[in-house]
Amino acid sequence: MGDLVLMERVESTAVLTLNRPERHNSLIPELLEELLGRIEDVRAEPEIRAVILGANGRSFSTGGDVGGFFEHLDTIEAYAKHIVGLLNETILSLLALPVPVIAAVQGMVTGGSMGLVLACDIVLVAAEASFTPYYSVVGFSPDGGWTAMLPAIIGAKRTAAILLQNRRISAGEALAWGLADRQVDGKHMRQETLQVGQD
Repeated sequence: MGDLVLMERVESTAVLTLNRPERHNSLIPELLEELLGRIEDVRAEPEIRAVILGANGRSFSTGGDVGGFFEHLDTIEAYAKHIVGLLNETILSLLALPVPVIAAVQGMVTGGSMGLVLACDIVLVAAEASFTPYYSVVGFSPDGGWTAMLPAIIGAKRTAAILLQNRRISAGEALAWGLADRQVDGKHMRQETLQVGQD
């Protein structure tokens, strides 16, 4: 399967990259476990002063891999609890890092992957970035901070309307509502996030 989360040091910045582009970086237990391990690697290096969380491919992450749920239909309740538990642990681990965490969002964010963005201190988005819940489509309850963290940023009423209508949040709306801090050219995302990390 290869490395599902890459880690690179650029001076005092750690760059963590979700690396499952063929599946739009959708979440499976193995990816979340690797991400947790990378976060612990960051914590063990006191010289790291900032973290960038990005992704390879066209999407940042499309949430839980629906294929993974189908593969575990016989034990879906246990599988769902396991992957949601890992997601929650990952979000809490990002929030607990003692250095700034910068999200580099170059494409779609759907489902529980929103929590990875919400756990970051600074969010940079490309023009094509978007955020969509999809819970009403797949029949799952919202997780990943859609009800626990997002309302504090964009408001409870707006969050409810987005969840109920499965409404897409554009990059421009994310900026206007305070979900994102800056829009950058997707071609320059790495350069821009590294600059922020080193400032």
